[in-house]
Amino acid sequence: KLEETYVAKSAILVRAFIRDYLSERDALLREMASLKSQHTMAIDHQFKVVGHAAGKKAKCSFLVVGDCGIALGYYAVPDDSLSWATLAMKELVARHGAVLDEESKKCIVQGE
Repeated sequence: KLEETYVAKSAILVRAFIRDYLSERDALLREMASLKSQHTMAIDHQFKVVGHAAGKKAKCSFLVVGDCGIALGYYAVPDDSLSWATLAMKELVARHGAVLDEESKKCIVQGE
């Protein structure tokens, strides 16, 4: 039985997650790019979240979450222009196999 006094501090856990991400980044990004949602998607566009990131090139974050809270895409973008959201959503639509009419933005071929 583990002693209750041996509980990892949040700073140690964050460092472990970051170290794991840095060492496995390519595989994790490939895995995220292969994920699909069967029923739902939620979108979140925030400005404060990336303010803590190193680099200062990113000003906003754009997150797309699918079924059961699985992250389908996380994008750190340089401004609040919706052109970044358009690019991200086009990639997600293509990943799901759907085809949009460029003019009307309506689905003309249903995806998987």
